[in-house]
Amino acid sequence: MSFCGSREGSLSVKDGVLRNKCFVDVMNIIPHGLFIVTSIFILIAWRESIVGRLKAKTWVHFRCHSIRWILTLFLILINAIEIAEGFVSDYIDPDSANYHVIVPPCFSLVSTILTIVLYHNIEMFNSPRVLLILIPYWISACGLKLLKAFSLYVTGIAPEHLRLWITWAVVLIYGALILVELVVLFTQRYAFCKKPKKIHAPPELERTRYYANFVNFLSKATFWWVNDILIDGFKSPLTQKSLGKLPSTERALTNYKSLLHAFEIERDKATKNGKQPSLHKIYLRAFWPLLLLAGIFRLCGDLLAFVGPWCIESIVDYAYALTEADVKNATATTSANTTTVTYSPVSTGNLTLNQTENKPIEYYVTVETFATNGYGLCVVLFIATVLQHTLLQNHHYTVIRQGIRLRSAIQTMVYSKALRLSTLTITNGKTTVGQIVNHMSMDSTFLMMQFFFIHYTWATPIQVALAMLLMYFKLGVSAVIGGLLIVLSAPAQVYVGRGMSSTQKKVMQRADVRVKRCNEMIQGMKVIKLLAWESFIAKGINEARKIELKHLLKNAVFRAMFTFIGTAVPAIATLLTFVLYPYIEKEPLTAGKALSTLALFNILYVPLVLFSVMTSTLIMANVSAKRLMPYFLAPEVEGLQGFSDTIKTGTESLPEDLTGDPEHIQLHLLSAEDKHDGLSTSMCSLASHHSHAPGAFSARHSRQNSSSSLLEYNTEHLVNPGFPRRHSAITLSAVGDHHHHHHRRRQMSGVSIEELQECDPQYAVEVSGGAFSWDLETKELALKNIDLQIPSGKLIMVVGTVGSGKSSLLSALLGEMLTVTGKVQWCRNASIAYVSQKPWLLNKTLKENILFGNSYSWKRFQKVIEACALQPDIDSLPAGDATEIGEKGINLSGGQKQRISIARALYSTADIIIMDDPLSALDAHVGRHVFDDVVMKKLMRRKKTVILVTHQLQYLNYAHSVLVMKDGEIACQGKLTEVKKTHPDLYESWRKALKDAKAAESVRKDSETLDGTIDHLPVRQFSEISQKSQVSIEEDPVKESNGKLSTVSEPVSIESPSGNESGEVKDEDDDYDKEHGDESKPEVGKLIKKEHREVGSVSIRVYFSHIRACGIPFALFSVLTLLTNQTLLVSTNIWVSHWASKSTEFVKSEPHNSTQTFDNWEYIPTYIILSICAVLATLISGFAFQLTGIRGAKNLHVGLLNTVLHVPMRFFDTNPSGRIINRFSSDVGQIDQKIPATYESLLRCAFASLGAIIVNCIGTPYFLLAALPVCILYYLMQKFYTATARELQRLDSVTKSPIFSHLSETLNGLMTIRAYKAQVRFRQIALSAIDNNVLPFLFNQTANRWLGIRLDYMGAILVFVSSVASLTAGLAGNTDPAFIGLCIAYALMVSNYLNWIVRNSTELEMMMNAVERVDEYTQLKTETTEDEKPVEEECWPTVGEIEFRHVSLCYDINLDPVVNDVSFIINPGEKIGICGRTGSGKSSLTLSLFRMIEISAGEILIDGKNISNIALPELRSKLAIIPQDPILFTGTIRYNLDPGGEMDDNKLWKALESVQLKDTIDALPNKLDSKVSEGGENFSIGQKQLFCLARAFLRENKILVLDEATASIDLETDNKLQKVIGTVFKDKTVITIAHRISTIMKYDRVMTMASGRMLEFDSPKKLMEQDSYFARLVKQSSK
Repeated sequence: MSFCGSREGSLSVKDGVLRNKCFVDVMNIIPHGLFIVTSIFILIAWRESIVGRLKAKTWVHFRCHSIRWILTLFLILINAIEIAEGFVSDYIDPDSANYHVIVPPCFSLVSTILTIVLYHNIEMFNSPRVLLILIPYWISACGLKLLKAFSLYVTGIAPEHLRLWITWAVVLIYGALILVELVVLFTQRYAFCKKPKKIHAPPELERTRYYANFVNFLSKATFWWVNDILIDGFKSPLTQKSLGKLPSTERALTNYKSLLHAFEIERDKATKNGKQPSLHKIYLRAFWPLLLLAGIFRLCGDLLAFVGPWCIESIVDYAYALTEADVKNATATTSANTTTVTYSPVSTGNLTLNQTENKPIEYYVTVETFATNGYGLCVVLFIATVLQHTLLQNHHYTVIRQGIRLRSAIQTMVYSKALRLSTLTITNGKTTVGQIVNHMSMDSTFLMMQFFFIHYTWATPIQVALAMLLMYFKLGVSAVIGGLLIVLSAPAQVYVGRGMSSTQKKVMQRADVRVKRCNEMIQGMKVIKLLAWESFIAKGINEARKIELKHLLKNAVFRAMFTFIGTAVPAIATLLTFVLYPYIEKEPLTAGKALSTLALFNILYVPLVLFSVMTSTLIMANVSAKRLMPYFLAPEVEGLQGFSDTIKTGTESLPEDLTGDPEHIQLHLLSAEDKHDGLSTSMCSLASHHSHAPGAFSARHSRQNSSSSLLEYNTEHLVNPGFPRRHSAITLSAVGDHHHHHHRRRQMSGVSIEELQECDPQYAVEVSGGAFSWDLETKELALKNIDLQIPSGKLIMVVGTVGSGKSSLLSALLGEMLTVTGKVQWCRNASIAYVSQKPWLLNKTLKENILFGNSYSWKRFQKVIEACALQPDIDSLPAGDATEIGEKGINLSGGQKQRISIARALYSTADIIIMDDPLSALDAHVGRHVFDDVVMKKLMRRKKTVILVTHQLQYLNYAHSVLVMKDGEIACQGKLTEVKKTHPDLYESWRKALKDAKAAESVRKDSETLDGTIDHLPVRQFSEISQKSQVSIEEDPVKESNGKLSTVSEPVSIESPSGNESGEVKDEDDDYDKEHGDESKPEVGKLIKKEHREVGSVSIRVYFSHIRACGIPFALFSVLTLLTNQTLLVSTNIWVSHWASKSTEFVKSEPHNSTQTFDNWEYIPTYIILSICAVLATLISGFAFQLTGIRGAKNLHVGLLNTVLHVPMRFFDTNPSGRIINRFSSDVGQIDQKIPATYESLLRCAFASLGAIIVNCIGTPYFLLAALPVCILYYLMQKFYTATARELQRLDSVTKSPIFSHLSETLNGLMTIRAYKAQVRFRQIALSAIDNNVLPFLFNQTANRWLGIRLDYMGAILVFVSSVASLTAGLAGNTDPAFIGLCIAYALMVSNYLNWIVRNSTELEMMMNAVERVDEYTQLKTETTEDEKPVEEECWPTVGEIEFRHVSLCYDINLDPVVNDVSFIINPGEKIGICGRTGSGKSSLTLSLFRMIEISAGEILIDGKNISNIALPELRSKLAIIPQDPILFTGTIRYNLDPGGEMDDNKLWKALESVQLKDTIDALPNKLDSKVSEGGENFSIGQKQLFCLARAFLRENKILVLDEATASIDLETDNKLQKVIGTVFKDKTVITIAHRISTIMKYDRVMTMASGRMLEFDSPKKLMEQDSYFARLVKQSSK
């Protein structure tokens, strides 16, 4: 035995070098050996060097990177085949071992692997010169391999032999690799050039951990790069920070630009054709390149799926052939006609020559022999399976990645449009806030999901057609009949899909209604509890839920039918095919044909199952696309104040590759200084700050006769001429011709911006011939005949009765209304600050709310704080000005919220300040201080223009001009003296309304200032907010001196206003954080409790909780039916293999001329019965799971609603509304629909996998030896993956909240944002929030692909083990050859099933988090106590006596009291006024009567009964209150007055008449049945307060509480109401908290509160005669 074999002459070269194959093979070893030594030396040297030890990320990709990897991987595969061919050839050669045949390809394999390892390191260390080693290696290897090819020809090899094909394939690949090296050398110029072209690593590589764009081809294809993040996640829970930054290619801005570019092109085309643009065309234009690549992956992967059935048939035939040969005792080497492996000698000529020369014959393997070998087919099957899954997983990854890009682009587009959206489209109901939120969440998600299925639309028909074609060739017409059944089931699938879509839409609509009611319940919970309306609200929600469950049940029927069709149709089709085949084709059903056809039917099963899902997804996406286009083309606001659609630049916030963008878009940041130049285009031009060139615009611009249409906007002045014009909803300013001279330009809404004559700078704004409407369609005028000139630097006051059009006038000036006629002209370069009537605050710190994006100046900030009397409030807050303000300012009183809004306007240094009745929310003395210090001292002295809407008539003397509104017109305007002369009756009505206030003011007239009179009073501690550290805040407050106390020492509010907080997570953009310093805030001052977050896997208790809700008997029945179904399906397939085996044996045993036929009917009846039973079990199990799931969802929702309605009010103060509503929306939605389907899918896959393992174990028990380790590996991998996926899922959920919280805040404050021109900054925050959400979601989806491809590879190993083990057992005679095919068919299926098990179990665990969250809320402690009992007297309270005995109140048992040791008695029928500074405890005292606040000490008695022992619903229903914040619920006016429907119309009309609303309601078309919009937005705040008064009148209780109930009502109406209250409640106890001192001057007694203690309690007259706190308050209000 020797290296060259033992043949004679094997070492001789006398016949020529080429004829000595051993010599040629040894020559081929030389280049590989040299390269192995050299490369190993280089790699070791690198690793041991300093550079090698540094884990620096300097990855670069040279030219032809992917081509090189593909060629090298093919070369490795061919080397492996060459080694296998060498072994087989040597095995059949009678000569001794020929090592020269095996060793060279082994060397080649090692060196090829080292080439790619070396190349990877060259790229990693960016050392291209080392590539010079590869050029001579490839050339020498190619030359010597070519020499071997000639050697083979010389020795007489024939074309049918495999070795020749392998040799030429290697030569071709070597040649291609040489070309690659030359291309890299010439393009990169890394050697032999004076100026080499250097490649630098991407700069963002150091900041990101999402390396998909930077890793090598193999790592990218197998997702190897994800290992690092998964290992980190397994070691410790991942955080947002540990994920790094999002790569530029995935950022919302990058993809938004691509989509925007496509949007504009398509919109231009559509405009020319007079059509509406198609969103489908838009996103396909934007994202088509990678979608095309994914399509190629899909096609190749689907074609490789058909290798399995071919291999099954060939392996079964091979096994039968060998077993048949063994039976006949014929050997494979001597049988000339055998169909098994034929080891052919070389060609006949060569054989003759060798025999003539008396030389031994050499043996080679033919291609056919190699291809039909059973074990070779097992290898082919393994490789095909690996390639198929690699391609399909990369297809999934690519489409998912593109889908995520589309989602982020759509979300950015929706948000950008929202910033420009006309207020009219929201107020008229065409576009609601809910719809915009749905566009941002649902519609963008549906379009993303469509990408997941986009290639199924064409791949499924191809797959079905190919499968049917192959089945026809195997089984003829019978297979076509079975296949046609599957094809014809498509209409049924479409019907089911449409049914699912239709019912799903209805379910979503009903869920929207329910969630809307739940949202209203949460927002108005304080009012609901005060009015004891829990039962009415619960009834409304339960009615909505009942209808939703009805549609959910229909949807469940369709879902069960979908499962039934997907499982039953393939079973029935298989039944038809196999039963008809023997009778139609007149041939027995052989095992090879039967089992390969079974595998083809299994291939058809997947597209059939996904067809319905695909159909419904595409339908939903189409609906979303149709919903989005009208929104993108919707009318926009007229007064678009200098908003250029520009984005903040910075290394952390923008992609690095934007400079090379073909659109040449340059992004700008509006600074605090240049943002004041934004009115240069009449407050409506985009990018107006670019238009400051001389002549570009004159000093004044106008809005007139606008019809807001997106399509009419022309932005030619913004864009380079060579690119599509940008006049869409979302436009980026472009570099280039910003200063074109146009005589007329149009803004996006079609508003004209004309160049006018230089205006007289004495006017800030002028309106001429103005008529404005809130209705885009009817254009019904809300304001008419408006001619107005607002002088610069003056104070203009706007007054009028409730509903006269004061706020509408401000909206018209700001461009928020539709200009029907006339025009509004603003002075150029004016900047505006706006204070809305209803304060709008962000869920940020107090300082951030005041700064509002401006840079921080300590001195300026302190002056603003003092002017707005906020210093005592800040001193009282736990974290000072760094204290977080809850959603809608929940932890502040109304006055504090309004003063922060005023402070924001004052800090902004705007030229024009527009204030919509801010003083009504302030106490009289605080209002006086704010008016004096802010309006008169700070603004008027600095010549600022102030437009002030007010009901405080006592300030009219200070106005330069008074503007009186009446019925939407300006009744009169001018100085107060002029109004007195021209409208004496009006002036007289004002004088009369002020009479009582004047009387009070005249009591004390001295020069005593506020300083020294009340600033000695103690400032009470801020007790409402928990001092405990709950959630860390990202910024430290600036440590600063508190300075001097304000002249007004104002305690902080301790009331518990209604509403809830949102924004569970505060995750702002890094750049934005840097603007305000990189400090970390203290943990005090955080109001919102951190949401309880489970760590680790979901507890088993949660699963049992869900099962109990579903009902244990129902759950057991569902599982048993599913188990029965899978057992029957497996039995059916085993029976088919048994039938086919007997049939095959019959064919093999019978001679060809035999007339005897095989009796198929012996097997058909059993097969039919098993199939029908399996189909019925499928139907029953599907319905059982769906119905059981709905039952569980119903019970969980009932428990959730009942608990939330009865938890203490403190719960709503410390938990954001978004968090609570999530339980009712997304959590309940998952429990309703996703959990039952996931449960069923998981168990179905588990039982199917179990069946597959049992089948394989029956075939050969040795399969278990391989299956057990693989299953253990599956389990370990699932655990490893789930640890990271769980946290990524939670991060995804957590980072969604800021997007929608920010959107919600933006939509609520659109008018303020636009007035301040803060759109750029707000959109930057939105972009950051979207990116923060994309990052964990993208990682989660990529980790899913990482898991998927590894599970697929392990499935391929299972297939390989199953095929080899079953083939070996079959050849050994231990199992039937037919069973081999069944084992392989099931192994192919189990690969997918095990994959789905891991995915479903992971998804189920994520979804069970919803059950966990809902279950957590059902366990909350309710506010009822065991001591409560119903009152025996029906008419209690009978007289209305109230007694407080040493009462102390606190919001939480762990917090300090807000009211301390208060004792007093209120006699029956007394009228009591309570006054005091904001936060003194007034509201807390009254709320304690309703037990809304914890009574920590003492007791409260009403008519002698301790209220702690009275049932809460009864207690609250016996008292009446008009709360501080008026709340109306969606429904009718009748429902809002009488939700129980117990009162007649006369009573309702009488109540409305009492509160001065009868005429308003009578004018409505449906009168009492007129609709009330969400939050009562179709009524003014004053009107809403009047509705609340009407509710109190209707209740006819003995005790009435008015908590600042008339603050937003004009004096005249207030005086009338006070008279009504005095009449209607003459013999009843009335407690009033009032800002207007005049309203309580005639009351029986007045109580003054300070710092939670009662200071005085006596008649107003006596208190005024003393040096009392009350007298000082009256004196201050008279200033």
